[in-house]
Amino acid sequence: MIFSVNINAFESEKERNLYYKFFAGYFFNELIDGYSDRVSLMNEHLSMKSNNPIHLVNPAVSFDNHSYQLGIGSDKGEFADILLHDPKSNTMVAIEAKYLTNWSVNKDIESNLERINAIREKLNYEIHFYILVSKTKWASAEKMKNHKFSNYSKYIKYHSNEAGVLFWEDLVQLCASEQVRSYMVKMLDLVNKPKK
Repeated sequence: MIFSVNINAFESEKERNLYYKFFAGYFFNELIDGYSDRVSLMNEHLSMKSNNPIHLVNPAVSFDNHSYQLGIGSDKGEFADILLHDPKSNTMVAIEAKYLTNWSVNKDIESNLERINAIREKLNYEIHFYILVSKTKWASAEKMKNHKFSNYSKYIKYHSNEAGVLFWEDLVQLCASEQVRSYMVKMLDLVNKPKK
């Protein structure tokens, strides 16, 4: 069972376990009823978050994506944890997903954007980039906005026009499946609980 809320079930703690399950196991799984509705909902949500219209028609979803796989450079770093790739509309949506770990402008935004810009130069694709975090982790970063090395302040000052912000909690609300919502809420509650 992919979306088990059984507290005794073993669950990998890796971030990719969660985003594989959510994006491939449900949201962009064409074998599950309501696929086209979910694609439409995601188009609306992504468009709202970037103030740019996004037109995914029938996107393929891919994970742990590197620019060298597209024949661009030899850099082994990732440009997207999750890639929604739609050749029909020449659109890519690159997402850097954070679940357990904190986000960093240098590692999670600037290095990804450098690779994404190299892809843009070589391919005729419209590429949208987002970072996906929990609202709790975003609020924690925002609280540190006056700190000298604040990721939040650096993002707002330099990258807010280049990288949209998605929240796990908002994506969960787009789910029509109660089972998927329950599972995702459970997983987010685990990571968002204050440490003792």
